Amino acid sequence: MGVAAISVDSPEDSQQLRERLSLEFPLLTDATLATIRAYGLEHVGKDMSIPATFVIDQAGVVRYRYAGEHPADRPALAAVLAALETASTPPDGPQTDPAADAD
Repeated sequence: MGVAAISVDSPEDSQQLRERLSLEFPLLTDATLATIRAYGLEHVGKDMSIPATFVIDQAGVVRYRYAGEHPADRPALAAVLAALETASTPPDGPQTDPAADAD
């Protein structure tokens, strides 16, 4: 599992923010809004994104999506953590080792 953030900020601004907040994940730049538009998150007329949180599993499937109504609107931490837990579980449930069950 990994975390990344995407914004229209310049790479320099993103790096400064990352250092100031001591973030351990990358802050990616989408100056053309291509990714932001692809996910339907453009704040039309403002050349920026509406705030959003996604959980995308290793297969590239969006398992959770939250789009805010205003810049301070973020999902509840419990909802994101639950989505991360779900995304880290294989589609058929936890895998067990049949040999371990043969005792």
